[in-house]
Amino acid sequence: MPSVHSIRLTRPWNLLGDDLNQIRAERFFHRPSGLAQGQSVWVVIDCQVGCSVLAMRLNDVDCDLPEGSSGPFRWQIASQLELRNRIELELLTPKSALHSSATESGRSVNDRLDLSSFAEVRLEIESE
Repeated sequence: MPSVHSIRLTRPWNLLGDDLNQIRAERFFHRPSGLAQGQSVWVVIDCQVGCSVLAMRLNDVDCDLPEGSSGPFRWQIASQLELRNRIELELLTPKSALHSSATESGRSVNDRLDLSSFAEVRLEIESE
């Protein structure tokens, strides 16, 4: 049975834009250290109720959305990892959630975003 190590991609997410119920956000992360031959690295997105993934890009490369999946969404990314990586997400969210998140944090919706209001994003490293 493979062992799994998770790395949560929490704050800070940079808000790139919001239009009605859609948001675009980006976050940078480093390649996990100590990756060995035969390990798989996945981006996993668990959406909260009322949220869904419209698109994901890793280092400016589009990742295909799984057909007919309600989540969690998983992408194998080991071959795409660089020393420094940029992940960009487009999410469909309840409009009220976006504005209540900005109000609760006391921040403008124009710069930083706590994405955990909408989805948990993590890397999963699987070893055989």
